[in-house]
Amino acid sequence: MGPCNGIFCLIAFLVVLFVNPSLRQIFPLPTNHFNKSPPELYGFGFDSKTNDYKFLALKHGSGSDNGYWTSELYSLNSNTWKDIDVPPYYPLPESWQFSTTYTFVKNCCHWWGLALDESGKEEDYVLAFDMLVSVQNNNLVISRVRAS
Repeated sequence: MGPCNGIFCLIAFLVVLFVNPSLRQIFPLPTNHFNKSPPELYGFGFDSKTNDYKFLALKHGSGSDNGYWTSELYSLNSNTWKDIDVPPYYPLPESWQFSTTYTFVKNCCHWWGLALDESGKEEDYVLAFDMLVSVQNNNLVISRVRAS
């Protein structure tokens, strides 16, 4: 992932590193609650309000938790993970997936997604996470993209 202001975020299964090649520094992130299975989506960016690099880990529920997200946000300034309460998003089709590649634009991580509706027609979705909004304000948004 990255770079963001010259800082790279490297991920190898459950190990996450922030790397500053110009200063030859490597900073491993502490273990989060996803230590048994990796999250489905990652995001890395800079919060210009707090002058802080942040890393987002998202995992979509399955089974009885389908439609719910488990999310954690890491802050480099505090060197801690925080759980993020995100609202459930229904009705998300069961046959959907998001790209693991994201774009960091205007302080938000954006992922593109694709799903099939009941008739088998493809629908586009965008998942966005705003790094500047406080963790309590539901800063994870899923929107359906409609063709004009």
